[in-house]
Amino acid sequence: MPTCRPTLRTTLHVWAVGMLAIILVTAGAVMCSARDHTEGAVQRSPKDVRAGLTALLFSTLGFMMYFLFPNLLHKTGFIGDDIYNATGGDGLYYMTSVILPQAVGQVLTALAIITFIEKNTQLIVAKKTALNIITGLSWAVGNVLVFICAASPHVGQAIATTFSQLGVIVSTYGGIVILHEHKSKRQMAFILFGTVLITVGAVLMGMFTTR
Repeated sequence: MPTCRPTLRTTLHVWAVGMLAIILVTAGAVMCSARDHTEGAVQRSPKDVRAGLTALLFSTLGFMMYFLFPNLLHKTGFIGDDIYNATGGDGLYYMTSVILPQAVGQVLTALAIITFIEKNTQLIVAKKTALNIITGLSWAVGNVLVFICAASPHVGQAIATTFSQLGVIVSTYGGIVILHEHKSKRQMAFILFGTVLITVGAVLMGMFTTR
C-alpha cells in the first residue's frame, strides 16, 4: 500500500497553525505573569536592560536546544536509526537515556555557579537546597514524561513541548489558591485571558499539527 506523503499545502498549514499555537501560548504565559501598576517599579539602566535581555536570549536558546537537541542529532544523521530505534523502534529508549547525561551536566553546572560565581559553597548543604530537592524531583518526573511524549510518533516534539507549558496555568492558580498570592482585578483579568490563550494554543497544537 503506498505511503501518503504530506503535500506542500498540508505542510504550510501545519506550520501556520503551529506558529499560531506557539504565539498564543507565549502571549498567554506573558499575560499570566503581568504585574500590577501599583507595584513599586524599579528603574533599570539601559546597561542592565541589555544584560537582562542577553541573558534571556541565551537561556531561551539553551532551553530550546535542551528539548530539540536529542531528536536533532537523529534528524541530522549523527545518531543512526539502529541506535535511535532500539529497542522498541520508537525512539523511547534513546530519548529517555539522554536524560541521565543531561542531569549530570545540570548538577555540574549548578556546582560551578555556586563555587565560582556565587562563591558560597555553603549553599550546597543549606536547608533550602534540601527542600528544593522535592521540587526538583517533581520537575524530573515531568521532564521524563516530556521526553517520552517527544519520542512517540503519535505525539511528537512540538506537541510535547507545547503541552508542557500548560504548567504555567497550574503554577499561576496554585500560587493564588495554595500560597495565597494577592492579585489585583487587573492582574486577574490578564490571568483569565492568558489562561484562555494558553488553552486554545495547546488545543490547536494538539488537533491540527503532526510530527
